[in-house]
This record gives sequence, C-alpha cells and structure tokens, in this order.
Amino acid sequence: MKRLSWVVPLSILLIFVLLFNAFKSLRSALLIVANIPLALIGGILALAATGIPCRCRRPSASSPVRAAVLNGVVMVTCYDQLRQNEGLGVAEAVVRGSMERLRTVLMTALLAMLGLLPWRCPTRSVRRRSAPWPWW
Repeated sequence: MKRLSWVVPLSILLIFVLLFNAFKSLRSALLIVANIPLALIGGILALAATGIPCRCRRPSASSPVRAAVLNGVVMVTCYDQLRQNEGLGVAEAVVRGSMERLRTVLMTALLAMLGLLPWRCPTRSVRRRSAPWPWW
C-alpha cells in the first residue's frame, strides 16, 4: 500500500500530461481527469454490491479508471468537433454529442465488464494469474 500512495498520483499526473498534450487544452484534460474519482467510487460500490473483495492487485481495481478515461476522450473529442465544425454552443454540443456517442460509450463499458468476467469465474489458470505479484 505504501507504494500505491505515490504510484497512483503519479499515474494520474502522467495521464493528465498526456491528455493535455493530446487536446492542447487544460479544460478538456481536467474534464477527463475529473471522471477518475467518480469511476473509482462507482467501481468500489459495484464491488461492494456484488460482494467481491476489493484488492488493488487485480485488474478490477484499475478497470473503471481505464474505461472512464477512454469514454472521456471519446466524449470530449466529439464535443470539440461539434463545437468547431458546426458552431454549436456548449450545451447543444453536449446534448447532441451524448446522443451520438451513447452507443460507443456503452460498448466500451460493456467490454470492460466482459473483460473482467474470467476473474469472476476462476479457473486454475486465472487463480494462478491472480496470485500476488512478486514485486508487490
């Protein structure tokens, strides 16, 4: 846990730097990074609701963060395109972009959940992979 106390903030900072470099906008990068705490809260609530123990060593701990950042990139890109290409206001771009990209975001979330399904139905190979890593 001691290592996670500096690895997690460093990784969030690196994500922010990469997003800022990609979008060339502090506002867009902050908007996407602001989704990370919400995704973590939702992931922890989902684990608690299903009775799965919360372990940071499993991919289930970082999966909501990956999905939130990916969906944030998809949505912010769509909003920016609508504002630049069609001259829409912020509110109109958000409503229209959300309707246009709903299927993309839902498919991303579904794939993230299906990717974790083998961890829920452990076989011998999954149990071997879920053993603690030697460097943790």
